[in-house]
Amino acid sequence: MSPTPERPHRTEPSTDRRRGSVVERVEAWLLRASAAAATLGGIALVTISAITVYSVVGRALPDWPSLAWWRPVRGDFELVEMGTAIAIFSFLPYAQLTRANVLVDVFTSGASPRAKSAMAVPANLLLTGIAALFSWRMAVATEALMTSTYTQTTMMLRMPTWWGYLPATALMAFLTLVSAFTTWRALDETLHGGEPPAPPA
Repeated sequence: MSPTPERPHRTEPSTDRRRGSVVERVEAWLLRASAAAATLGGIALVTISAITVYSVVGRALPDWPSLAWWRPVRGDFELVEMGTAIAIFSFLPYAQLTRANVLVDVFTSGASPRAKSAMAVPANLLLTGIAALFSWRMAVATEALMTSTYTQTTMMLRMPTWWGYLPATALMAFLTLVSAFTTWRALDETLHGGEPPAPPA
């Protein structure tokens, strides 16, 4: 029998047994910060979508003098490339914190809440290690781009490429922090009753 994807679910940053705890306070702060990052990512996606539509329509319009003002945005593909990359990184911390990642429930469909939390500990720990590794290498690359004698830029707009690397690196570092917290949260839930149930659809 093939594994079936488990529907991701959001969890609120507190439950009755943990109300007022250190875990809850840290989670509430991280939730606000990650939601702000995700909101900025959404704004970036809306903006580059508008730029894309504007440019596509501009290319399709007839070459009339009255429409001379409506032309494709120069370097639009560079803006889309950089904006999309930053937006993707901005969504990762929020998805991790709210348990919104897609899961495969082969081992967890019939498990108890405590068992689910116990299995989440090594998974979150592994993600923390991967995110930390990525953050380190991205930081090295960003520093190299920023301090290089010859600035690497995009072809059309001549934007320094580190403009995209720097926010992406910061967001990846934030994902590392969030993943480390979710490891702590999963361990705390394992010791105190297990993962909270998903809210009704």
